Amino acid sequence: MYGRALALMLAISGLTACSEEEPEVLAADVEVSIRTNEYWGSLVFDIQSISDSTTISNVVVNRGNCSIPNGTQSELNRTVTLKFGETYTGYSNNCTVDKVKEIEVTSSAGTFVYSF
Repeated sequence: MYGRALALMLAISGLTACSEEEPEVLAADVEVSIRTNEYWGSLVFDIQSISDSTTISNVVVNRGNCSIPNGTQSELNRTVTLKFGETYTGYSNNCTVDKVKEIEVTSSAGTFVYSF
């Protein structure tokens, strides 16, 4: 009797374990690269779409410690839509490439942090 009950409980727990879903892993839909502005020596960042279409809605450099000029911020506030292979170029006027540790990009696919 106890053997059957134990076997039944193990079978039920096995079914329960099988029905648990794995957490969804988001795949980034953009790539980010950085370079130096050849005229001013400040940061230039390029965000390139690696999906058929994506919309960039926010960019944060070094957790907000590198400011983004009003023009760039204004474009991002309106959102920037990119097709596959297209690139958006933005700037930070108070950071240089050697000081950038991370850039956080919010796109159609989610929020992703790129480390440098």
